[in-house]
Amino acid sequence: MFQLPESPDLKKKWAILLYSAAEYAHDSYQDSTANARIMASKSRKVLLGLNSSMRSSTDIQDKLFRKTKLLSSIYITNYQFDESEELHTYLIDTLERVLGKNHPDTLDNMSSLATVLRGQGRIDEVERVETRLVRRRERIGGKSHPETLLNSVRLAMILDAQKRFKGAEKRGMKLLRTMRSISSDRDVNIIHPMHLLAEMLRSNDRLDETEELYMRVLKACKRLQFENHPHTLFIMQRLAGIFVQQGRLDEAEELQTRVVETSKRVLCEGHLEIIEAMQILARVFRKQGRSDEARALKKEARDFKVRKLQT
Repeated sequence: MFQLPESPDLKKKWAILLYSAAEYAHDSYQDSTANARIMASKSRKVLLGLNSSMRSSTDIQDKLFRKTKLLSSIYITNYQFDESEELHTYLIDTLERVLGKNHPDTLDNMSSLATVLRGQGRIDEVERVETRLVRRRERIGGKSHPETLLNSVRLAMILDAQKRFKGAEKRGMKLLRTMRSISSDRDVNIIHPMHLLAEMLRSNDRLDETEELYMRVLKACKRLQFENHPHTLFIMQRLAGIFVQQGRLDEAEELQTRVVETSKRVLCEGHLEIIEAMQILARVFRKQGRSDEARALKKEARDFKVRKLQT
């Protein structure tokens, strides 16, 4: 497969085939990210050569863009942030020149660049990128658009990570008011920003506001028929934890019991999330003074874990 043809037309077809193989290897998550990186890199290199040696065509440029985007994603997956930063910078420069600064593809790649910079620990630069993103998103889609909300929450989280708690809390509460003004939770894209904001407010002990957001996320998941999705179960578990912190142990027990029962039904036996859910419920039992039930449930969780290790 790595034998390069001679003619430009065959080179182009070879690069496309190699890209498809790289994409499949990347999506399969079966210890094949190294092969995906090699194939995507070779595919991009060939297209770069074609782009410089032939009269530039929209077709080649489009394929080159997609190969570069895939390769940058593979680098992020492998925590190769320096390599990914170089490719993202190339992508953003190209997109701003060809499509404009406010095009969705440009903004999406800026958001990915922020992820790369965060992985490198360059928090101040992340803040600058996220600030630009929020301003551009607001101009295009408005303050209530899911993408605007997502970047706004990420900016608040950056401020929180920088220990600029007043600024983070002010922005977080402003976002909460914006989310309250959104009448419909049917848009799946609204779930992620609400969840992220809830996590930030939870870390700052804003338990009432966190509960409000978790409840809205669960309501949205129910409307979208995601009741049994692992993400929904995770939110339910988080909400049960809020109830524990508020001393509402009976409500915590009821909700965490639903998490355990649903997890057993929809996940494979011995799944680590089932074990964790059982351990959390056992801690709720202990707080309620039900020590015997707590011990029995912890033993059941250990037995689950043993069976998992034996398979």
